[in-house]
Amino acid sequence: MLSLQIDNPALEERLQKEFKTSKELSKYIYNLVVEDLEEKRFLQLTKEQHKKEFVSKKEVFDILDTI
Repeated sequence: MLSLQIDNPALEERLQKEFKTSKELSKYIYNLVVEDLEEKRFLQLTKEQHKKEFVSKKEVFDILDTI
């Protein structure tokens, strides 16, 4: 469950116009969090590859499978 308290009336109004239901807003925020985690994981992957100049396709897919 997602609970959100917004202290900015203008922002709250804009979110209500953009997302008709709380379920739509929850889905949007969930997708933002997932994207952020994927980006952080990919960044970590590139740093972890022993400073190689390249990463194999298999290594990329192996890491993506863990997400």
